[in-house]
Amino acid sequence: MSGILSANISIDGSKQAPTGQGLVQLAKASAWDESISNLTVNFRATNSEIHSTAQLQVPAGTVSADLSYSFPTEEYEASANTSGLELDQINAVQAHTLGISGTLTASGSGRGTLKDPQFTATVRMPQLQVRDQTISQVQAQLMVSHQQANFAVKSIVAQGTLEAKGDVGLTGEYPATASVDIRGLPIGPLIASYISGIQTGLEGQTEIHATLSGPLKAPAQLAVHLEVPTLNVQYRTAQIALVRPLKVDYRTVWHLFSRRS
Repeated sequence: MSGILSANISIDGSKQAPTGQGLVQLAKASAWDESISNLTVNFRATNSEIHSTAQLQVPAGTVSADLSYSFPTEEYEASANTSGLELDQINAVQAHTLGISGTLTASGSGRGTLKDPQFTATVRMPQLQVRDQTISQVQAQLMVSHQQANFAVKSIVAQGTLEAKGDVGLTGEYPATASVDIRGLPIGPLIASYISGIQTGLEGQTEIHATLSGPLKAPAQLAVHLEVPTLNVQYRTAQIALVRPLKVDYRTVWHLFSRRS
């Protein structure tokens, strides 16, 4: 890490009841190969509580955060948001030539204790470009409450719809349930984009459904089912299609390979 650091801090009191205030600024900095135009952190401690605000400015955009914390009760209240974060301006994306671009808007907020954190986060992107593929109307939501996490994702991929949702327990064996549903996906253009020499004439559509349930810490006990009700591909006069739904059971495949090994 490198940069210009300046600080003005005044603190008094005890560990459980600090009083004081401070301002920390980092300018023209670099950390983890990312350029930081400016990072400003303000805090004020009084009556056994601390209140802090932070703002991070990078070439990709700006991230703001607020935090309040009570030392006696270990309760917190926090929020963070970013608007107009340009993914193609993130150095990690540029360095690995991932071909990812899009404008990301995200917000999150939460309150609770360190032993029982609770928060919600929302991510939205009007359009996400991954090389030659366009994913539009991306919406993702995460909620954590009482040691349980729930998530939901929706988007449009090549005029088809994708919806994923699930929940994960954050204790013990991490029990989880999840599902992914893809409907009306035109796979012709997708296949053509990865096969050289095919420009036009490749058409097709598919529908995919997948479910997962079981403890994430014990993969052998996971039940994962994949079903492809429809799949058809046509190129000029040739056509391939499923005569019946394709079904795959992960547990069956796991036991089959376990016996062979």
